[in-house]
Amino acid sequence: MMSRSRTAYTLDPSPPKTGVTVVEADVVGVSPDGYTISVRTRDGRSLDLQYLSPAAALGKDTDSFAGAGYSYTPEEGSIAIVVTTSYGESYIKGFVQKRSSSGYRGLREARRQGDQTIRSRNGGFLDVLASALVRMGASALAQVVANPGDDSVRTICQNYMVSTGLGDLTWLLDYETRKGALRILSRSSLEEGAPSAHLALGDNPSGNLVEIGTSSGKNSSFAIERAGNVRVDSDKDVTMMAPKGKLRQQGKKIYLNTSGSAKPRNSFRSNFFEVPTAAVQPGAPASILKFPKPKVMPTALPIPDPKKVLKPTQFIKVSTPLTPVKDTLARVEASKASLPRLS
Repeated sequence: MMSRSRTAYTLDPSPPKTGVTVVEADVVGVSPDGYTISVRTRDGRSLDLQYLSPAAALGKDTDSFAGAGYSYTPEEGSIAIVVTTSYGESYIKGFVQKRSSSGYRGLREARRQGDQTIRSRNGGFLDVLASALVRMGASALAQVVANPGDDSVRTICQNYMVSTGLGDLTWLLDYETRKGALRILSRSSLEEGAPSAHLALGDNPSGNLVEIGTSSGKNSSFAIERAGNVRVDSDKDVTMMAPKGKLRQQGKKIYLNTSGSAKPRNSFRSNFFEVPTAAVQPGAPASILKFPKPKVMPTALPIPDPKKVLKPTQFIKVSTPLTPVKDTLARVEASKASLPRLS
């Protein structure tokens, strides 16, 4: 196998020694780093070459850190076009598609005039279509689509992850159990040990559909169970304020913990006080957790039953009679008590 090596270009003002030639070649090997292509040309030469590109090397030869430019690596079996310059240097100018029963299309998708696409064998793609639609992805279920029709950007995936300096967002699906959850973690600052808050929606190990908690109060949380029960637990004080409204509490039974001591969750013992629920008056708002269909508000009082005997309302006045003044004076004269003199 022949190979050419060149460490630097040198100025050669002499006339060209040969003419420029172009010949087809088969790619028979690719170096481990992907930048040296071994080919066998139609005229029988075996060469180790690099490929030409409009932006293959935008930096200097010593630019080994950034590696500025656009590069790609062919597969063995590709058909390359090899050009040999008038000074005897050979390069790969490009690659061509083998002709098949479907012409030059092969297994590629049909394209319209003006479409630009990049495809990999295993499904990765980047499409910049003439319609201005832009798609980028690795599969049908892992892609981002920018649609000029409605100025929208859609992310299609089964697992979504975002990591930032202040937190993370993960939306994961377990293929075996077909369950998933959305989890959000947000930190208040970049300082070590800064307070953080987390939100979990969906399938959680605790069985709750919704969980909200903070790092500063590990036992302080808000949760909604699968059955619909709502729990609010806090290691600190809980404050509810409605400066311009009302606080309403509605339920079949209401338990108030008046012991003042912390108790484990899900425990209702003798230190809880049960308050009977009062009837809900018309106009009371519905629960914030359930949204039943609104009922028609009454426009008049109900008609009383004529068969029901109505008892007249009786008023009883209870008062304590005052002691007459003359009786008080008589008791004073009877006691003959001397009044104190003023000095």
